[in-house]
Amino acid sequence: MPDRVVEINYSQSEGLTLRFKPGSLSLVPEPAKEHFKAANKELLMALRSFVDQAIDTMEPEVKGRGPRRVNVTDDADNSGEE
Repeated sequence: MPDRVVEINYSQSEGLTLRFKPGSLSLVPEPAKEHFKAANKELLMALRSFVDQAIDTMEPEVKGRGPRRVNVTDDADNSGEE
């Protein structure tokens, strides 16, 4: 069997695994390498979102942080004109 650029495995316990063999990456065209690089960045950003969400669920809600409601009235007496 010839060497493949990508090896794909699936197991119920580990999920989907893609392995790119470094020696064979020289066979991949440059545009494809750019797509792999962009996909890798997207994957890392997705993982960052998971980590951020996990951290947020572990931190207790702190009063005084985040958005707060401010009541705004249209009061002629407070317009600054006398």
